[in-house]
Amino acid sequence: MFFKVDFEKAFDYLSWSFLLSIMEQMGFSSKWRKWIHSCLNSAFASILINGSPTKEFKLERGEWSISNAKNLSRILTCFHLASGLKVNFNKSKIISVEVSYEDLNIIASSFGCLASQFPCTYLGLPVGAKMSRCCSWEPLIKRFQNRLSKWKANTLSFGGRLTLIKSVIGSLGVYYFSTFKAPKKVIHKLEGIRRRFFWGGNSNVDKISWVAWDKVVSPRNKGGLGTWSRIINLKHELTKVGINLPTVFKKKIGDGRSTSFWHDHWLGGTTLQESFPLPSISWTRRRSFRSEEELNEQNDLINLLVNLHLSNGSDVWEFTYDASRRFSVNNMRKLISTMSSDNTSHPTRWNKLLPSKVNILTWRVLNKRLPTRFNLDWRGIDLDMVRCPLCNNDIETEDHLFVKCPLAIDTWKFVFSRWQFTEITNSNLLDILTMVDWLPMAHKHRKFFDVVVNTTIWAIWNHRNKTVFNLKRPQRSCFLMM
Repeated sequence: MFFKVDFEKAFDYLSWSFLLSIMEQMGFSSKWRKWIHSCLNSAFASILINGSPTKEFKLERGEWSISNAKNLSRILTCFHLASGLKVNFNKSKIISVEVSYEDLNIIASSFGCLASQFPCTYLGLPVGAKMSRCCSWEPLIKRFQNRLSKWKANTLSFGGRLTLIKSVIGSLGVYYFSTFKAPKKVIHKLEGIRRRFFWGGNSNVDKISWVAWDKVVSPRNKGGLGTWSRIINLKHELTKVGINLPTVFKKKIGDGRSTSFWHDHWLGGTTLQESFPLPSISWTRRRSFRSEEELNEQNDLINLLVNLHLSNGSDVWEFTYDASRRFSVNNMRKLISTMSSDNTSHPTRWNKLLPSKVNILTWRVLNKRLPTRFNLDWRGIDLDMVRCPLCNNDIETEDHLFVKCPLAIDTWKFVFSRWQFTEITNSNLLDILTMVDWLPMAHKHRKFFDVVVNTTIWAIWNHRNKTVFNLKRPQRSCFLMM
């Protein structure tokens, strides 16, 4: 018969004096016992915080007991008397590791605090949770859903939704993403929440996404609305869009003390170890060159280092994609947005004198993504008719509604006459929206004329919606008088 014995947590519970006594009785020499005693008493450890080790501390055997809990309570009382900072035990929690819930409640009662277990939250971040699992990200997902709720989508214009989306992605997720690497499924879910909110939906209701989300979140100079491009969480995702981190950050040499000559990116691009892989390259050459290639590599290395001069300053990292050479989140955001966007798109026309909702309407008009009857029918929405609700002469498209409809023609004639432009003919919608770029007028007047053009687009669309959805049809003459 064999009986295999496993002692529970031997290191935590075994008495070291008992261990040394048994070793002495078994005949171990004094020198050997001293070595073992030194191993037990000289163990030190440190914790990595943001990749840097903290100051070392000594490892000791701990014990979970009522007496230790009372001693800790007395220490906290002394701390209160010395500093004036009183511990609020009613809001404090004691957390157990491999301790029964009954024992935990006994200790918590002696403190007068609450009993808790892992995973828990500390400073807003989960502790003890497996962040590679999607369920561990539910608190952040719920915060996104609460901030971007359905009732807010119903009460806010497109401009208000865009502003709220920018603030949510710019603040809520940064704390999590700077500490943990989010799973792709979580990233897609958060992007889905933002997308649905922008188009007026929620987690239960999907509205028509009139413009591809990748284009919506692109910067304005790439044809988008200038929101944060995407939630980037993996290094290879940056590589896919052409961003190579070793070339983005470069070590500027001062005194050279904190830079590895062979392994750090201090010359830009690859490391010297990658650029000069032959083993004969070294400051102290221990053998003669075996080939002309080795000799050429050493000459190339020497040429790179000819103009290197050390200084008394410390080594610092530089951000190579900015003229100031200083890294900032905003600069990195611009780089990611620029590199990940379609370079063939035309810049978004944006007038700062106008409300965001008017600028977004103009952007949708240029992209032909308004819910006109033609677009709704093309997307499979069953309609009674697809003709223009204002004139009933032709199919309602963006070009017809804002350019060729009799109401639009009369409106533009009235607007242009006010600016003393009488010979302008409206050929298409793009010409109307870009005519401010070529009309003969002073530069200081161009922005104001652009405001008038965009506001006219807004007024025509607003009149069209009142005609379609209001029970009382608005008078055409009243609109022209406005």
